[in-house]
Amino acid sequence: MSVFAALVNRMLMFEFWWLCGRRDVSQQMLTEGKVGEIRSAYRILKNVSAVAKLLSVDPKTVSKYKAADFKHRPAKQRQRSHAIKQRIEVVKKLAQTTCSKEGRKFPKFGSASEIRAGLKQKTGVVVSVRQTLRYLKAAGLRSYVRPTSTTRKACEIRRKKDFARRMRTLPPGKLRSIVFSDETWLSCMERSSRMQWCRCRRDALPRERKARWNIPSCLVWGAVGIGYKGPLIIFPSKMKDTDGDARVFRLDSRKYINKCLAKVVPDMLRLKRWWQQDGARAHASKMTYAYLARKKVSWIEDWPAYAAEWNAIERIWNELSNRIGRRCPMSLEELIAVAQEEWNKMPQSLIDQHCRHFAKQMREYK
Repeated sequence: MSVFAALVNRMLMFEFWWLCGRRDVSQQMLTEGKVGEIRSAYRILKNVSAVAKLLSVDPKTVSKYKAADFKHRPAKQRQRSHAIKQRIEVVKKLAQTTCSKEGRKFPKFGSASEIRAGLKQKTGVVVSVRQTLRYLKAAGLRSYVRPTSTTRKACEIRRKKDFARRMRTLPPGKLRSIVFSDETWLSCMERSSRMQWCRCRRDALPRERKARWNIPSCLVWGAVGIGYKGPLIIFPSKMKDTDGDARVFRLDSRKYINKCLAKVVPDMLRLKRWWQQDGARAHASKMTYAYLARKKVSWIEDWPAYAAEWNAIERIWNELSNRIGRRCPMSLEELIAVAQEEWNKMPQSLIDQHCRHFAKQMREYK
């Protein structure tokens, strides 16, 4: 019992010593006002002991809130030397250097390795590719995927600029009266969604990729405008020639007039709309122009080449293909039925939104 009693006494003495060494327990649970007083007093006195004595708190508590007060302050950044700033400017100029040849414009230094070699040639300084990436980031530049586009000659670019300049001078009501038209190929290829959420890349389902002539497909034509949606004209994918052999359907001027224009010309005259069509062979033939002139239809005569991004119906075709892809038709008959159904269900508000974008494109094209 003497050993046990001695052990108990030692434990009681240790507990008494620990409680005496601590300050008042209520001081450990400080209010926001008390914490504000500690921080304000420390900013003035700059001494932990003086603040603890002034406010009657534990010095460790003052140290704790002092560390929390200065923890979120941004670290001082090292000042770049003059030589580093010059390298960053050289790297920025190299990244923005472009070359042009016969209407083509491309970057002279596309990758970080090429910019690194250009920096060595320009200044004689040899740095690593990683350091070159740091210089590019410091210059405020980022790497992007270059969009694909058709190469245009200088005369074609000039023609597009003149066209956009002329469109900007027209009254807004004239631009809102344009009816956009074009044809496209629809197929049974699976194109439901370009993106997919999954755990890893291996779980992503592949998108079907086949040639159009290996799967059921058909040629369709349509016309849309603000407050207007024409019928969807569906052509056969193949036709028989004089020898009886099946060949791919080709849209000529006669079929274009009889199957397409004849269906929408009455609406153009009744609604007083401005007709748009691209420079395809069937659209720009003498027979087509004579028909439009005979019917007294106003059309855009100088629509520039390679201006598919200005035709609002191209975005409508993209929307229609996505809707058809989600239905996943498996045969030509099912494809035609789904295309007609989705075209009829397409809301006019969506069509108006795409058509109104044309005026904005004309304003932004310089």
